[in-house]
Amino acid sequence: MSQDVSHENHVYEIFAMRQRDPKVTSQWAESEVFPLFFEISAFISSTIKAMKVEGLIERSGCVLTQNRDLEFLHSFKDFPIFMGCTSRPLAEDLHEDMNWFISRSSGVIQLNPLIPPEILYANAHNEALGGVWTQHHAEFSAFISQFKPKSIIEMGGANALLAKNYLKQNPTAEWTLVDPNAGESNDLRIRKISGFVDSRFRVKGSFDAIVQSHLFEHLYQPSEFMESISNQTRTGQYLFFSIPNMRSLLSQSYLNCLNFEHTVFLDDDHICSLLKRSDFEILEKKHFMDHSIFYAAVKTTKRPQPPFSNLYDQNKKMFLNFIDTYSKWVSETNKRIVHENLPIWLFGGHIFSQFLISFGLNTSKVHGILDNGQLKIGKRLYGTSFSVESPQILKGKGPAIVILKAASYNTEIKRQILETVNDQVIFWE
Repeated sequence: MSQDVSHENHVYEIFAMRQRDPKVTSQWAESEVFPLFFEISAFISSTIKAMKVEGLIERSGCVLTQNRDLEFLHSFKDFPIFMGCTSRPLAEDLHEDMNWFISRSSGVIQLNPLIPPEILYANAHNEALGGVWTQHHAEFSAFISQFKPKSIIEMGGANALLAKNYLKQNPTAEWTLVDPNAGESNDLRIRKISGFVDSRFRVKGSFDAIVQSHLFEHLYQPSEFMESISNQTRTGQYLFFSIPNMRSLLSQSYLNCLNFEHTVFLDDDHICSLLKRSDFEILEKKHFMDHSIFYAAVKTTKRPQPPFSNLYDQNKKMFLNFIDTYSKWVSETNKRIVHENLPIWLFGGHIFSQFLISFGLNTSKVHGILDNGQLKIGKRLYGTSFSVESPQILKGKGPAIVILKAASYNTEIKRQILETVNDQVIFWE
């Protein structure tokens, strides 16, 4: 770099422009300074001191057994805390060590310490896009409809997609949702309340059912939360929820299983025990692809509390295999990147890309991030200097490499790009 100082200064100027306007990257993609731009931008990103989070929440013991028996497993150093995109400067991004432990008495994998919720959820990031989520909401809505509740309280669900699905099938029902990012609704049957849902949350008013869709994995104190729900429900009232099929996700080494938001690995065995210990009888369960599990439960009278199974050996083995799998995959992919001359893109303005980078993915030849979320386009992936583009940027551009590690969504993403954008794209999975 020292052989041409004016060239270097010019690239620093481009980097600064990129922070103000991420789309500037594409204007220089074919220029002679493009490779140097990536070299210097990577250097600058690595030398910016990561801003840390204040007020971290310590976990002193297992979230299920309360035993102080947490065993350290792995740490992702200086990981970005927000799994979304931002228009704010890179220097404002917050990072924290993502430290994973396992309870020796239950086998529950859990994060410690935790990010304060008001910081972690300061901004929304999940648009629930694509065929998988559309099908999920339709099937979960139909699953709930079997029991015909008329007055529903949904904990979470800022986008109201599940509520809209249910109300199409049950037009006389009423739906209240509580979420820190709840916005206004034009449907008078949907009432939105802005607020966090945790063990301190109190249900107000009459209701037939409580509904949660991919909320449970976000709870910091699942046992206390279920105790609170049990104390606020009467015999005969329903609880419906959908959670990620965490055992399926982690066994396949999916990158969206555990993170700063999904802080506890709870599989079906422990979920069932939690329900029974909270005086809920499971009426029905349904697996949705390898993605989620639906539960329908009803409040009953007091019953004996079953002990939690100890899944220590199998959970520890599965988690360490996840770490080993990606360490090896990234190492092999980096070798391919060094010798690759085609344009390289990374798919996912989300946790998928952040994890790959944290595992050490060589981004020196990566042009940018691709994502279908319209709210992400033109913004920067949090914790990185990469701007997000629509896959349409590949249209008519000939062969290109797309690194794709998007868990259950890989198939629909590949189909969309190959059939509607560019059939010459080569996917590295």
